[in-house]
Amino acid sequence: MVKRATVWEISLGAVLLVIGCACGFALAKEKLVLKYLPVDHGIEIVSQDNTSNPIHLYETRDPAIADIIEKVNTCTDCRTLDMANASQCPDCCLYQNYTLVHCQDSSDAACPKPGTNPNQRPFDTSCIDCTNTFTRDCGSCPEPCAKYPETITHCQRRGCPESTRPNDSSCKPDPLNPSNWYCQTPNIPPVKPCSSSMIQNCTAYTSPHAAYTITPEFNNAVCQPLSMTAPCYRYAPKPPFQDCVQDCVQQADHWEDVYYQYNRGMLGDGVCGEYGNCTSGFTDNCNAGKCQEKINLKCFSDYTIAQCAVYEKKLREYLLGIDSKVFREISPEFKYKFVARNGERYMAGWQVLCDVVKPAKSDPDKEKFNFYTMIKLFKVDNAGAETLAYESIAHQKSLGSTFYINAQTGFSQVEQKLIPGQQYVARLYYYLPWDGATLLEVKVSVLQMILYRTKN
Repeated sequence: MVKRATVWEISLGAVLLVIGCACGFALAKEKLVLKYLPVDHGIEIVSQDNTSNPIHLYETRDPAIADIIEKVNTCTDCRTLDMANASQCPDCCLYQNYTLVHCQDSSDAACPKPGTNPNQRPFDTSCIDCTNTFTRDCGSCPEPCAKYPETITHCQRRGCPESTRPNDSSCKPDPLNPSNWYCQTPNIPPVKPCSSSMIQNCTAYTSPHAAYTITPEFNNAVCQPLSMTAPCYRYAPKPPFQDCVQDCVQQADHWEDVYYQYNRGMLGDGVCGEYGNCTSGFTDNCNAGKCQEKINLKCFSDYTIAQCAVYEKKLREYLLGIDSKVFREISPEFKYKFVARNGERYMAGWQVLCDVVKPAKSDPDKEKFNFYTMIKLFKVDNAGAETLAYESIAHQKSLGSTFYINAQTGFSQVEQKLIPGQQYVARLYYYLPWDGATLLEVKVSVLQMILYRTKN
């Protein structure tokens, strides 16, 4: 019968339990019983020291999960390349079909532009001046070169003309119908349209009467609010002219929007280098090797952020509902046998001291892989045959470095239907998920299992 402990003895037992969890006991396949605990408590420990002859565990080659692990690992590579200061490869380095381009000004032949003739714009500069629309002078440091996001300025619409307004600054829009205009003099032509072979051409509307219906207005109540004296003149754009200007403006803006996106190195959503630094701008400042790596990994097609979310969800679902049949026993000789007692509950803890052999310490991919462990509890019959009675949830640790596992689980007569007087054995299992290519190896030097028994 276990002696009832004093307060000091109980504290000593607790300290020994902590020491056992943190350091392990150097007992090879033996049982250690901590005495001087309360009569309704007990702690028993088994430990196996394999320091001189470590146990080597290898990847669990489970084809069901290898493909999804490989996909998630590739997603991690793609996201790493997207991190600031990691790749220096923002979108400006890539064209829509993922071809490398330069980040230079419009004279760079490697900067693709929309249209069959990359140097042709809807309206030529002899008609309207848009030479500065797609160029800029970054200046010297520390003035930032990359302004994100930088607003596009539509210029080509000036050749349409930009609106149906007559070409006189004194003309005012009708407050009740802004598409109509009031002017002080008759026969004012529209702004001179430019000729274009690429988009809607409005050169047919150059005379006042081709573009407008012009009528005099003698009502002072209409003219005076527009700061005019009666009579004034009402200019109503004719529907063909109004439609022509609207279509022309839309097409010119669309051309510039496409041009803007195709030439991100000049005015797009991102320029080379980190946004706002002094190395950004029009020079070929991108890391072509990193760009090519993103292309080779298919980061822009198979491993986008949206697609990776699907892969990661599948992996989480697999690991949460993982089939314990894929787990392997770490050491068949390492086990803990006990007989269930009436009214007792049990807390089992397992400790494993490991050293990662593969991937190597210098391998940047080592953090991608985890080492899973769990306890399985078996009922033992009179012939020694074992039947699964309970299994814990899986505990995981990254293979990033040498690690020490310290995990716990609980079972009892109520939840797990343990039978008083029945013999049980607890065994320790592991799982090393495989990606189909990477070799994994873990070296185990110390195993330990602690059973804490308490009366209900």
